[in-house]
Amino acid sequence: MKSCSAGLILIFCSLAWAQSPPSVIHLDRTWLFKPDTAGSGLEEQWFSRNIDITGWVSIQTGRRWEDQGYPDLDGAAWFRKEIEVPESWKGSPIWLVLGGVN
Repeated sequence: MKSCSAGLILIFCSLAWAQSPPSVIHLDRTWLFKPDTAGSGLEEQWFSRNIDITGWVSIQTGRRWEDQGYPDLDGAAWFRKEIEVPESWKGSPIWLVLGGVN
């Protein structure tokens, strides 16, 4: 009987999750990364949603880019991450909290 109760609790939790989206979206872990050694990112609109991301590489947050294959990079670089914001957040204030940005 205990396993049945646990199964019902899991089903209930799953249904509750489906009905109310999370209040936090974690942006840590993997981002796309591209060094901007020529300083052309703004002019070429690397921020654009439609930019070709060929040549961008995956990089981990919480670690220095020097430790991830770019030991001599001293300058600007771009990071990209695509997320899906729940429709229920529309019209609500959203906070973007960044830590360790240099």
